[in-house]
Amino acid sequence: NSYLSGWMAWFAHTIAGSLYAIAFGTFFGHLLKSAEIIDDTFGIPLEKLFAVIAIIIFTIVNIRGSSHTGKVGSAITFTQLGIIAALVIAALVAMTFTNPNWPTNFRDFFPNGTSGLILAMGITFIAFEGYEIIAQAGDEIKKPKKNIPKAILVSLGIVVSVYILFAFVFIGGLDPLQIGQPAWEFIGDYGELGIIEAAEYYLPFGALIVLAGGFVSTLAALNATTFAASRVSFAMGRNHDLPSVFGKLHPKYRTPFASTIFSAVVMITLAMLFDLTMIALAASVMFLFLFA
Repeated sequence: NSYLSGWMAWFAHTIAGSLYAIAFGTFFGHLLKSAEIIDDTFGIPLEKLFAVIAIIIFTIVNIRGSSHTGKVGSAITFTQLGIIAALVIAALVAMTFTNPNWPTNFRDFFPNGTSGLILAMGITFIAFEGYEIIAQAGDEIKKPKKNIPKAILVSLGIVVSVYILFAFVFIGGLDPLQIGQPAWEFIGDYGELGIIEAAEYYLPFGALIVLAGGFVSTLAALNATTFAASRVSFAMGRNHDLPSVFGKLHPKYRTPFASTIFSAVVMITLAMLFDLTMIALAASVMFLFLFA
């Protein structure tokens, strides 16, 4: 029913927000340490410190209104696409000139078997969430009946195409003789930093470029999930599924400030208590339940 769906949607987006905040902190902290700007002398892990700062900033942005949210999101998205384009071109050049035998990188297509594929699908499901946010913003969209379906289909087509292209060229461009192991294994051994290590083989400053792209991408996702979590809890407060304070609007900005702040508090709590892998698993499970 709508009550249960609302709770799952709000909690799923809140968990996802903490995931993107921690991912941003991981990328940004690694970037600063790589540039020798900062070290690990703080009392708390750098990724958690930067995660809290990012959540606070985007909470303020969302309280100030959806126009600010949209402008920030657009700027981040175009920056993100520029970085992805540079990396894809570099990997394509590598496939063409330095690893002409790239088809061999895909011959063992399911190296961990069907069970490994299913597990990977469960963990990465979170990467395909977000299109429902378009519908959740229906009250703030012009001509929603026409524009919402179009926006969902267009964005889905673009994102899936970019995902497939990026994964294809990054795996295909690595020369197993140069890295000493299969391309998929090389990337997998480094976990969330695998793409960073692979980029070093494509561009002189590939790691820094991927790190920059990583924290830009996670900022875009954090911005969107903060918006979604606040709108879902606002609607629930307006329908009395949550305390009525969640349904209150800011007197100046006309935004659901109470629901935005409370969602941010939950995000910060999750980001401080759990690591990236645990939050990613929880977020994927919640969205699987939500869309089931």
